[in-house]
Amino acid sequence: MTKPLGGVHHITMGETLYRFTSHFLCLQFRDTFVTHFYANQFEVAIKGGCEIIIHGIICTLDLHPNWVVLQLNVVNAFNLVLRGVIFQELRVLGGDIIQIIPFVHAFYAFEFPLFYNHHNREVDVVVVIPYAMGLHQGDPLRGALFALAHLRALHSIVNFFPSCLFPSITDDINIIGPPSIILSTYEHFQIKLRAIGLSI
Repeated sequence: MTKPLGGVHHITMGETLYRFTSHFLCLQFRDTFVTHFYANQFEVAIKGGCEIIIHGIICTLDLHPNWVVLQLNVVNAFNLVLRGVIFQELRVLGGDIIQIIPFVHAFYAFEFPLFYNHHNREVDVVVVIPYAMGLHQGDPLRGALFALAHLRALHSIVNFFPSCLFPSITDDINIIGPPSIILSTYEHFQIKLRAIGLSI
C-alpha cells in the first residue's frame, strides 16, 4: 500500500487458525490484562481507551493549567521490540498469565519466513524474508505482548516521577506534568526503552 508522502506500507496477513486462537486467548485473559496494564496502558482490553485519555488530559490541564503535555511515539515499535523481553516479563508476572507462554513460544521463539510478493510489469517476484524480531502484524495478541514488553519501562518512570501522569495507547505515550521535569522524564524513558531494543 502506497503511503501518502511516498514509500510503501506493507500489509502482512497472519495464518487464519493462528489469529483465531490468538483472539480467543485475548478474550480468555481479558481481565488479567486489565489488572496488569490499567492505569497507564489504555489500549489492551480497555473499551474507549482513547476517549478516556483525551478527557483525562483535558480534566488534568483544567486542574493544573501550568502543566504541559508531551506526546511521544516509539519508533517502529512493533517490529523492533525484543522478543526475549516478552518471555522474560511473562515469567516475572507469573499468575495465570503464564498459561499463554507455550502458545507465544510456538510462534515467537523461532524465525518465521515472511513472503513478500513484489509486482511489476515484467515479472512477479516472491522474496522470502527471515522474520526473527518484533511482533507479527495482524496478531490479536500483539497489543498485549507489546504492552507487556515495555511495562517495566513505563512503571519505572511512573515510580521515578510520581507527580506526572503517563497515559498510553500501546506505543503512543503521553507525559503530563510540570514543565520543569518533563525533559527529565523523557530522558529517563529513553534510557529504559533502549534496554528492550526501542527508541523514541
